[in-house]
Amino acid sequence: MSNPNNQVDTVGMSFLDSLPRKMVTVYLPLLVFLIVLLFPFYWMAITSVKPEAELLSRDGNPFWVIKPTLAHMVALASGRGGKHAGHGHEKRESGEANTAHGTLDQLSRTTLL
Repeated sequence: MSNPNNQVDTVGMSFLDSLPRKMVTVYLPLLVFLIVLLFPFYWMAITSVKPEAELLSRDGNPFWVIKPTLAHMVALASGRGGKHAGHGHEKRESGEANTAHGTLDQLSRTTLL
């Protein structure tokens, strides 16, 4: 739209001209949004390198890692899955592990009657 009197339009984003107002109305909400958005990724990263004793401990700061370890990632990469991965299920007498394939093999060998 053209202005018939050639006057400068003062409506719009002019309320952001001062730096303190811009900080409060733009940058502070953006910072809060980014912290809330990125916190789960931070929590996943620090929990993945925490030793098990630190994960289960109620002492200390839960937002910081004191003694980082890669034991959980090594266990996942090697297929062991960690100490609690089996949830108490040990190997069966036949020597088959409690896996989906082993369970399906056992079910296919059993009779329903």
